[in-house]
Amino acid sequence: MDYQLPEELRMLKETLRRFIDNEVIPIEREAYDGPEMVPEVREKLEARAQELGIWGVDVPESLGGLGMGLLARAIIWEETGRTIAFPRRKKWIFGPDVSPLLAGYANDEQTEKYLKPCIDGKLKPGFAQTEPDAGGDPAGMKTTAVRDGDEYIINGNKRFITGADTADFFQVICVTDQEKGTRGGISCILVDADTPGVTILRKQQTMMDDQPCEMAFDDVRVPVSNLVGNEGDGFRMAQAWITMGRIRHGAIGIGTMERCLELGASYAKDRVTFGKPLADRQAIQWMLVDTYADLHQMR
Repeated sequence: MDYQLPEELRMLKETLRRFIDNEVIPIEREAYDGPEMVPEVREKLEARAQELGIWGVDVPESLGGLGMGLLARAIIWEETGRTIAFPRRKKWIFGPDVSPLLAGYANDEQTEKYLKPCIDGKLKPGFAQTEPDAGGDPAGMKTTAVRDGDEYIINGNKRFITGADTADFFQVICVTDQEKGTRGGISCILVDADTPGVTILRKQQTMMDDQPCEMAFDDVRVPVSNLVGNEGDGFRMAQAWITMGRIRHGAIGIGTMERCLELGASYAKDRVTFGKPLADRQAIQWMLVDTYADLHQMR
């Protein structure tokens, strides 16, 4: 099996490596203001990303983007993981927030109302699945959407929803058929953030650059036309989204690990004890080599 990247992806990786090393790492400690990226820094780096031609990475080609596949995106996530400048769970600098749910399943009306404004930077999406009693086990989901004529009435609570306080609309994963459960009973419904009954209860402080929110849906009425795909498709859609997110976090972790290895190897060469650099000591060499081997194995 050939583990080498195709030529065009090697070029992408090299371009990103130069960009990160020369333009991002030197300013990484000044890139944040609290949990948010400094607006001027974001603006500058986004403009540079556009100049490099790495923009609209996950925007479908039919809508004017690059439409890059998952491997290309994993390369970008890995390289950006080498610096602390970029937020881990917020909008990246390589284009607008694009929901893979909308990009893959939105109908024409939803594309015009939600997806295209996201691509134009006019709307920000949110993804609401996790609940107080249903995190890693979505089968325990309690938020329901009951059909009432041409509307759904949504009731329930969501927790750890990234960017809920600034989102313009939510892709709400909810139960539409309790008997079917995860086998055709969970759907995805679009809910505007200003819909009556949608409430942000609180922000939750974490150890990283994220303050996810707990939110409530109390008799929230939305039109049936806001259903994404077919009733019962929501579980499959959500799992596809979450799987992609897991790959993203894994790729970022590999990038972080590589940066740590770079810093450790550099320090081992510079630090001298008892007349020799640490890099000459076998115990240090073992640790660095083991890290290098683990890194390539995970990649």
